[in-house]
Amino acid sequence: MVRQVITRITGFHTGSDGLPTRTLCWHLGQIFELPGEGIVDDRVEVVKTHWPERRGWTAVSGTRAIMVTRNFYDAVGSYWDMCLTNTHNKRVRPEVKKSMWGKWRGMVGNEVGVWRNYAEYWLEDGRVEELLVLRFEDFVSD
Repeated sequence: MVRQVITRITGFHTGSDGLPTRTLCWHLGQIFELPGEGIVDDRVEVVKTHWPERRGWTAVSGTRAIMVTRNFYDAVGSYWDMCLTNTHNKRVRPEVKKSMWGKWRGMVGNEVGVWRNYAEYWLEDGRVEELLVLRFEDFVSD
């Protein structure tokens, strides 16, 4: 995960606007050892948000941003797995995906628009003073 890489490189804990009592956020904090989960104040240097795709438990503001993006075709499968397993590290069996083909197609069609809106929001001129764009795939190996 990119947040773990940032912590290893800088020594700073990263925060997030996720509510730490929610299962997925708790999972990140405990299983992936991200102690800043749910913290958005000056105890952390970097805060993860999915804004504007979804709103966190509190607003996050700043003049600099790191936008981590993924290949849509990789991310949409991972997102499907996350939605169905309520985890960040478990996968749905292929036969389950086949049995839910209609729902899968609907979700993919919806997520294309969500993906585009997210990218357009962060890439808009003047949104933040400094924007660093990173590709998730550059941080992981096959």
